[in-house]
Amino acid sequence: MMDYVIGVDIGSQSVKAVLFSVEGKYIAETSEEYSIDYPHPLWAEQPVERWTNALVLAVRHLVQSTQTRPASIRALALATQVDGVVPIDSEGTALHPAIIWMDRRAGSQLQSVEKSLGSNRVFQLTGLNLDATHVAPKIRWLIENYPEMAKRARYYLLPGSYLAFFLTGEVAVDYSNASSTMLLDVRTRSWSDEMCAAFGVDAKHLAPV
Repeated sequence: MMDYVIGVDIGSQSVKAVLFSVEGKYIAETSEEYSIDYPHPLWAEQPVERWTNALVLAVRHLVQSTQTRPASIRALALATQVDGVVPIDSEGTALHPAIIWMDRRAGSQLQSVEKSLGSNRVFQLTGLNLDATHVAPKIRWLIENYPEMAKRARYYLLPGSYLAFFLTGEVAVDYSNASSTMLLDVRTRSWSDEMCAAFGVDAKHLAPV
């Protein structure tokens, strides 16, 4: 009996699922498309159900179309879009559509940090240029514009972290994705107290790295 792994890419407009043997032989692939919402200029959102529904459908179609025994699938690996944010409550329910990577609504939140810290200090800590597409200003935008929601938020998760939580119930983030939030100290590889303070984000609401 052959064993398999499934690789899943959750992108901006679709989910692709690919089946490989554990030796790396390509077997088959499927995909499920979805849309992006643009409710206002510079905004870009996706309800998380679009991701999760497409993920389930793509994997189901892949397994069924190849007549693969579920018990023979040894692992599922995720690759996801970066620089999005999903606030969830203590029950794991999403409190707002995901603000995805191309969204640039948080310009004023970014400008306030530029004035207080300066672009050189931000780069020194995070390795990033000041840009509204990163996660930190988006979290600050949510806190300022939805204060009641912010009181209920247990975590602000990146897309990959949200989908891993959906699959496993565990909250975590990898170094690669965390490094693009503008909240990670790239030298200590931990959440930066200075950057969190600048954006008014309590690190207890961020996934463990």
